[in-house]
Amino acid sequence: MWANRRAIVVPPLQPERPTTVYVVAYEILGQLGHNSLVLPTTEGFVEYSFGDRAVYAENNNAWPSLLRAVVYPTPGTLGRRAIAWDGEDIEDLKRRLQQGNRAERDVFPVVANRDRVEALLERLDRRYDSSFASPQYNRAVGLYFVPDAESYWAFNTCNHSVVRWLEALGCCVRGSPMWGQVEATTPKPC
Repeated sequence: MWANRRAIVVPPLQPERPTTVYVVAYEILGQLGHNSLVLPTTEGFVEYSFGDRAVYAENNNAWPSLLRAVVYPTPGTLGRRAIAWDGEDIEDLKRRLQQGNRAERDVFPVVANRDRVEALLERLDRRYDSSFASPQYNRAVGLYFVPDAESYWAFNTCNHSVVRWLEALGCCVRGSPMWGQVEATTPKPC
């Protein structure tokens, strides 16, 4: 029925000043997934994630709330956490990302231009800080959440956000991020 249930990330061919970011795929239910992005900072790494405020930030996982989150636009939230990691061992990163009932399904590196990565990080930091709300910690997922100006729903999920962030880094993305199945391929011209 759905021709392509995966989003294939094509990193830039030869980025100037290369640096690595990491796409983290968390399993939600069977084939459904949630993606976030881990970016390098001057102090280590930071994970950014977008979601429905009630479901993701407040753990309201009752079916009515889940259904509401995908059927029509609901208040969004932006999550962030610092990660103390040396950038070497992906298995160590996976261990650091596991929190409560949230286990990663996969982590894959994407090499991009450092200037674009720094610009995206600055944009996400500004977006996070612009809420003027005190961050709300959710122990179940290990992130600090603030209200976001973007609404969440079936056509603007966490996976769509990660795809837009990767496109801002110069990646091409083919296929649909709808189901949360995002994977990388070898760098090539888009």
